[in-house]
Amino acid sequence: MSDERTTRALDAASRHQARPSPRLLAELAREMESTPPRGFRLQRNGRLALSAAWLAVSTLLASPRLALSAPGELLLCATALGVSGAMLLAVALPGPQRRLDLGGRRALACLLTAGLIAALCLRAREFLPWHAAWAETAHGTGCLLHSLGGAVLASAGLSLLWWRTDPFTPGWSGWQLGLIGGLAGTLAVCLGCGSLEGWHLLISHGAAALLSGSALAVTARRWLSI
Repeated sequence: MSDERTTRALDAASRHQARPSPRLLAELAREMESTPPRGFRLQRNGRLALSAAWLAVSTLLASPRLALSAPGELLLCATALGVSGAMLLAVALPGPQRRLDLGGRRALACLLTAGLIAALCLRAREFLPWHAAWAETAHGTGCLLHSLGGAVLASAGLSLLWWRTDPFTPGWSGWQLGLIGGLAGTLAVCLGCGSLEGWHLLISHGAAALLSGSALAVTARRWLSI
């Protein structure tokens, strides 16, 4: 099956919100096995290992001041994020073996989002009235930009590592990659900021992960589709 016919079939299935037929799936599987995808010719385990390394490295790069003052703590947190992120990607992204089905991936995405919000709320010492919250944490804009920078750095690397790996559900894969990459930015700013005001944590620290996930979910068809 030619690339042009493959593209037309996938576009038609996407427009009609229909699952490709078993025959089409079998032909696509044979074609992908015989012709390595363009981009990085890596096996799945290689992509997972590089994803773990990149999550750790991007967290370190997003925390230059903390790297000088508390390198041990930063290295431990960056390693933990890299390992846990790779474990999540191992089950969240499609692969040659059976992974989570689409319903399971949606549930995991909701669980990760809810877990991030819950963790930030539990970390908060207080929630000030809305009109006073931003004045109390005047550095909120700086923290938001810091977390966004870390999220963009980590998510861009992950999207490159997983380029052209999901022709059927790129939006959900993009959300997972963006959210997990965004956690690097959230972790970097949480480690360097001592504020425990709830609205500051949710907006200035955590919003970057949700924005990163949403952005990759929208643009993933260009990057993750074969």
